[in-house]
Amino acid sequence: MITRVRPALGTLVEVSIAPPDGVDWPLEHAFTVAFAAIDTVQGLMSVHEPLSDLSQLNGHAHQQPYRPHPWTLAVLRRALRVYRQSAGLFDCAVAAQCLTTWQLLPDHSAVAGFTRSSASALPDSFDVHQPATLADVQCLADGRVHFKRPLRLDFGGIAKGFAVDMAVLALYRAGVRRAVVNAGGDLRVLGSHAQEIRVRHPQNPQQLVLLGELAAGALATSGVYYSQQTTPDGQTVSALVQPHSTSQATMPTPILAAQSYSVIAPTAIMADALTKVLACSQDPQHPALLMYGAQGVVFA
Repeated sequence: MITRVRPALGTLVEVSIAPPDGVDWPLEHAFTVAFAAIDTVQGLMSVHEPLSDLSQLNGHAHQQPYRPHPWTLAVLRRALRVYRQSAGLFDCAVAAQCLTTWQLLPDHSAVAGFTRSSASALPDSFDVHQPATLADVQCLADGRVHFKRPLRLDFGGIAKGFAVDMAVLALYRAGVRRAVVNAGGDLRVLGSHAQEIRVRHPQNPQQLVLLGELAAGALATSGVYYSQQTTPDGQTVSALVQPHSTSQATMPTPILAAQSYSVIAPTAIMADALTKVLACSQDPQHPALLMYGAQGVVFA
């Protein structure tokens, strides 16, 4: 395979293509369209960019319905589906609130929290002391999105997988039939040729451990080995969040276990999202994984 590597999505993105033998084939065009798809997702859905589509959604959708880019809307709809199917274990609204509070994410939204005026405009059924959840998000029939109350979304737990899928789709449309797109451990294999897949050892992230072989599928891995840190007030936090849900009485807390959570699924967006369900549930047989034909591995 011929490989190109570029920084994107907060990591290094590696695109590897096996061109047809004996064919004068537009290889560089294939790399160009794959990385263009990656760049488009980053431009739309980065919470680090104040003018990104997602930051605009966060800043305005509680005031009036906002029409996001079709790709942003597609990711949001998939997030809502996984939220419902996991009984709230995947919740990128709760996660965004926590990560911003813990200063792991910037706050580019117009809402730093509940003001007296915004809280007074809410129905009595809303508890302003509880974090907003994806249950407060409405996707309207005309493609617009409305937030029932001020909240933030962070697609850091799902957009990277979507970007990988869009890059693979771009490669396929360009005529590629065998390739691998790897964005910092979120990867998808195009074609029936099995590829070795490795994950980082959670106790020693510099060490890669062979997990097996994968063909025509995707793998994503989440862990806290790079994101765990201490806040100015002395709290140990990470980018993995155990959210509040209807089945839990607890407030959101960081996941700190020295484990990694890998999911193999048909698409990278589902593998990416379901690693959070696996991390929160510690259950490789969780119904949400089984629903998508996914396999989970908890590695300690």
